[in-house]
Amino acid sequence: MLCLNKGLVKYSNNDLAKKLIEEANTNLQHKKVNEAFNLLAEAYSVDPNTNGLQSCFESCLVLKINITSSKDPEKSIEDRFGLASLLIDQERYEEASFELGEIMRILSSRGDSYLLRKCEAMMFRTCASLCKWDATDKLQKRVHQSLFHPFEALKFPFISLENATNIAKLFSNKSKEGIIRNSIKNSPPNTSKVLKVGYLSPDFSGKHPLGFLMQNVFLHHNSSRVKVYLYSLTQNDGSSEVKKMRDSCDEWITLCPGMSAEEIANLIKEDELDVMVDLCGYAGTMLVSQVIAIRVAPIQISYMGFPGSGGDDLHDYLVCDKIVVPKTYRKHYTEKLIYMPHSYFVNSHRCIKISEKEISKKLYGLPSQGFVFCCHNRPDKIDPITFQTWISALKEVRRLGALNQNPQQANAVLWLLRSGPQMEAYLRSLFDFENISKETLVFCDVVPRNEHLRRIALADVFCDTPSYNAHTLGCDALWAGVPMISLPQEKMASRVGSSLLTAANLSCLICNTQKEYKTLMIQCATNPQWFHHIKKKLQSDRFSCPLFDTQRWVRNFESGILLAYNSSIKKDISVVDEFNQN
Repeated sequence: MLCLNKGLVKYSNNDLAKKLIEEANTNLQHKKVNEAFNLLAEAYSVDPNTNGLQSCFESCLVLKINITSSKDPEKSIEDRFGLASLLIDQERYEEASFELGEIMRILSSRGDSYLLRKCEAMMFRTCASLCKWDATDKLQKRVHQSLFHPFEALKFPFISLENATNIAKLFSNKSKEGIIRNSIKNSPPNTSKVLKVGYLSPDFSGKHPLGFLMQNVFLHHNSSRVKVYLYSLTQNDGSSEVKKMRDSCDEWITLCPGMSAEEIANLIKEDELDVMVDLCGYAGTMLVSQVIAIRVAPIQISYMGFPGSGGDDLHDYLVCDKIVVPKTYRKHYTEKLIYMPHSYFVNSHRCIKISEKEISKKLYGLPSQGFVFCCHNRPDKIDPITFQTWISALKEVRRLGALNQNPQQANAVLWLLRSGPQMEAYLRSLFDFENISKETLVFCDVVPRNEHLRRIALADVFCDTPSYNAHTLGCDALWAGVPMISLPQEKMASRVGSSLLTAANLSCLICNTQKEYKTLMIQCATNPQWFHHIKKKLQSDRFSCPLFDTQRWVRNFESGILLAYNSSIKKDISVVDEFNQN
């Protein structure tokens, strides 16, 4: 297969960015902060991933704040916002909270100003990442939902599906500001049998879950039906995932840093695509939304990156399934829907070779005898009601274990992903309040993917977070043979766990209420015969169930986009129905 690189060579990217950072550091040594900041902004536009850029930005902002805050605190507000955002990106939430707290203190005399409301929304997100729920409860009463990013609006349970779609619409309007949309929708339809389908993403990388999930997808496209173009906003990182994708597409196009939305759109339009699949949506850079707003193909489809409605007309279709978008919630989605017959969520797990290096529970602080409830989702996906359900179930399992002298139950633990010492301290304080011993709550750090895929197999049950489910992690757990308990809510992102379980033939692990969730947790730990049957079924079905059948998913997806294209061009129907393929 032919792979081309059409990237426009505007700079010697990395070398130029490094040179700009060096000049900025020289300026910082002489306290020329404005000159340094301008140089760093230019370096970011050239290559935002250059080593040393973040730390230099941080030094620059700290120096600017120190200079301005002593003279006029209000002049430091913009720089404090910038520093807080930088710290949040690095998951240094406690430090970000300090900067946001300083902004709120400075703005407190202004009353209900826009900047104060913006700061409250950022503080809410930061406290949620720390699991600091006493603070989020107070902020929730006055925070303005419209100031959340659309991706964040999907996470928090107090934001309804309807409001999340409205927030996305506001963001969409921003994406279209200053953008001149073209009339490509009116171009003549493709009369050949082969559709030219593009995929656009900033996440074609071995470091991002999308690259891991989709590395084997393009290999299965039928060349007699589809010609595949991959447009990457990320430079080749040399990973095996990227190599697989490059080798299996028809054309690989690298879009250089610094290119504008118009330049990217013009480059894509040269390929005269029939369909563009946006794999990012509002989950990443606004640049992607701006490109989609210009319109680069007659049919534009939203998939994977943003599990929700865009709230506007940037995308013609959204890929989903009957579980993540049931008919009862259809009115909250502005796109036409491509309903996949099984889970809409694709993965490449069947082709992954997991290292067989020996690991042990002891290595990660888990008891050698003890049932392990696990949730390695990001902490901001955990809500206080669910956490209380976990504690309640855990207490009951340990009580029954002590009563029956069953060490597997008596030593049951909850295994969570750590997000800094403050987050761990907050959650441990809740365990202290419930009089549960410290060793019952076990934390672990983020590890390289290959280790993570081995490590998660040490768990007995994966406890999904209802407000925003495990997506990639859900696939990881199920492929590792670890059953998952999930409780769907109304938003698409909160129903993915149920979709995965159904496609894995384990719909019996889907709950309707928090009470059922607790009961199922207890049943998994205290009914070994039933639970052994569940695990045995999962381990045997992995190789035949729809969830891990990438080839079948691609075949169905091709049918979906062909049907969507023909339906839209001929204007026969408004919604693509569920396919008959299996």
